[in-house]
Amino acid sequence: MDAGLMLDALLALALPLLVWRAVCARDVFQACVVFIAYGLLLALAWVRLGAVDVALAEAGLSAGFTGALLLDAAVRLGRARERPMAWRPWVALPCAAVGGLLLWALWTLPAPPTRLPELVRERLPDSGVKNPVTAVLLNFRAYDTLLEVGVLWLAGLAAWAVLPARPAGPADAPVDAGPVLPALARLGVPVAVLVALYLLWVGSRLPGGAFQAAALLVGAAVVLRVSGRLPPVVADRWPMRLGLVAGTAVFLAVAVGAGLAGRLLEYPRDAAYGLIVLIEVAAMVSIALVLAVLFAGRRDVPGTWRGEAPR
Repeated sequence: MDAGLMLDALLALALPLLVWRAVCARDVFQACVVFIAYGLLLALAWVRLGAVDVALAEAGLSAGFTGALLLDAAVRLGRARERPMAWRPWVALPCAAVGGLLLWALWTLPAPPTRLPELVRERLPDSGVKNPVTAVLLNFRAYDTLLEVGVLWLAGLAAWAVLPARPAGPADAPVDAGPVLPALARLGVPVAVLVALYLLWVGSRLPGGAFQAAALLVGAAVVLRVSGRLPPVVADRWPMRLGLVAGTAVFLAVAVGAGLAGRLLEYPRDAAYGLIVLIEVAAMVSIALVLAVLFAGRRDVPGTWRGEAPR
């Protein structure tokens, strides 16, 4: 049997099994670990399908960052909450029904009237970039990505509203995390930052871009936080506020500017590359900061500044 076919068969068998294990895990911590394993295998499945951009985002955001959030929540809840492994028809049957409906919808979809990949390749020289994924996301269908960035900004705003408010104190001091995490922070974090900047730079012609770069940056922040080298992120300082809105603000400014010159989000051909890079940089900063606030955010106590004691 062909090695690629064997790998695809193993992925097809392992992914549903991991989903079942995550749903029926004995405790919350075990379910989180299984979820992370599922995300990593799903990223490999996207690679096998040729969607490298999606695989990078899946590995960084779904398996990595979301897994870290779930593990943090599991630790806060306590690992003693065990539950017996049992059949849950009220979970399995609706999921099976939805899965069946999706398969039926995919099976009955009519053939597309045009060959979209060919159209993308034909118009790629007008997009300002050489990567067709970046061209679609930030030029041909840029309004979709604008809405996604706006949704992330709203998520950061909602998280900001419920963050605990407290001054800096003993809880912000570095903790004894053992020898492994500090070593990983010293050696891995600089590499992760360099790779993130590379993914941002190379995204105009190869798989990569703002979302993948932001995933690596926030992954480095998570490592620094759990190793005790990064204090909680104070969300209500003005540099943080500026960074949180930068992605949406720059995207909207470019959209309005393009609209005044012609049509909304239709960039001039000579300026398309520069505008896309500007949007990518601002989006990377905002996405990384929103995710960092979700994982390690807090607010200052009203009436304090820079962690001063409340009056």
